[in-house]
Amino acid sequence: MKKKNWLLTIAFAVLSLTIISTCVIGSTYAKFTSNVEGGAKVQAAGFLVTGGTASVGASVGLVAPGVSQHKDATIEYFSQVVTEISVAQAGATVTGTGVFASAAWTALLAEYKDSTNGIGKDDTNITTSTTLADIFTVTLGSNTVAEDFAAAVVTAASTEGMTLTTSTSGGHTTISAMPADAETTLEVTVPVTVTWTSKGNLFDTFLGNKIAELATADQNAAVSEITVSIPLVAEQYIAS
Repeated sequence: MKKKNWLLTIAFAVLSLTIISTCVIGSTYAKFTSNVEGGAKVQAAGFLVTGGTASVGASVGLVAPGVSQHKDATIEYFSQVVTEISVAQAGATVTGTGVFASAAWTALLAEYKDSTNGIGKDDTNITTSTTLADIFTVTLGSNTVAEDFAAAVVTAASTEGMTLTTSTSGGHTTISAMPADAETTLEVTVPVTVTWTSKGNLFDTFLGNKIAELATADQNAAVSEITVSIPLVAEQYIAS
């Protein structure tokens, strides 16, 4: 019976996976002094770090219990100030549509855990507070993602004829400022892996069936897909 449930889950749990990388846009701080003798021209520094959407092309990402999907999220980088790269302590945020939309997910868990009719009322692996992030585990390139991203910026800059440097000291990973005449936004990719972490055959099959029911009941229904916000933070670094 377990084997049948597993096969049903894999067959019906088809997830159209869209990974969105989002970076917090930091503010640019400038300090100017007015007591400069003679004529002078000052150029304001530019700072723009935004997230892009990883393309899934013509195919969809198929995710089933224990299966991972790998995507490259693109980040646009342009900074004429020394920039610090870090990873938000809260980690990646997972949201979704279809059965993974907030209200639908709450209702799904309530049905599963219903004390009278819920098939998962005795399942200790799932509660009504289980989040999408509990089911879908997000992994960024490595444990040193801030350093990896900074190194990727330096590499991307070199292809554009710019020489940038990166350093990690005292817990701060920084990238040197792009030159004043820089006009090119750098595209940097961050490898992202999303894995469906199995919580047991009972819930996996229940969730797979709900995805299938929505997909087959109405061909125009919202696809059950998830969106992952990458917790990279870029902000101007001001040494203390």
